[in-house]
Amino acid sequence: MIFSFLGNLYAQKWEIPPVVFNDEINTFCTEINMSLGLTDTNTLVVLTHIGNGYSGINMTHYVLYNPNRGVTIYNASKSSEKIDVAELNEIKLKKKKSREFQFLLDSFYLNNTLSINQDSLQVTTKLGEDGFIHSVNVSDGSQYVFHIWKSGRSSSFGAYAPRTYINGNYPGKIDRLKILALIEGYQKLIKDVIIE
Repeated sequence: MIFSFLGNLYAQKWEIPPVVFNDEINTFCTEINMSLGLTDTNTLVVLTHIGNGYSGINMTHYVLYNPNRGVTIYNASKSSEKIDVAELNEIKLKKKKSREFQFLLDSFYLNNTLSINQDSLQVTTKLGEDGFIHSVNVSDGSQYVFHIWKSGRSSSFGAYAPRTYINGNYPGKIDRLKILALIEGYQKLIKDVIIE
């Protein structure tokens, strides 16, 4: 049923789904909008970031959805709280690739993947079967960050070493699975675009 809905959706002009945000837009998002020259309130921005600690490469991508102009991706060559437009690699997508990104966003919206309890992503202890509190000490893990914003509203989620806590059946498993699905879904499509 979802696929028939999405199929009909793409027979018409695509519209950004009515994402429910959990916060007002923050300074970070406003600075990125200014750096990218975004003045259009119809543009929805998705930021995905995987910070691989001291031993790895950080990956930051901005995906801009505009119903009139399609999808544009910016790859950041380095991770920073401030972005330098000169250090961004802009990739304008052709219609077919834009539709893949649109389908991804629509799928996440329809499957409620964008609804995450940020507090559950921070739980690092659990009550064991033995009645004791258990925790895991993760060093040099990956930090997963997902921001989404549009028209003065935003949602931001972050999880440290989510796979470790998922595999250990810690509280917040569903929300950690959601953040992995979001970031890995985008990373896969972005990787396909970069390789082409």
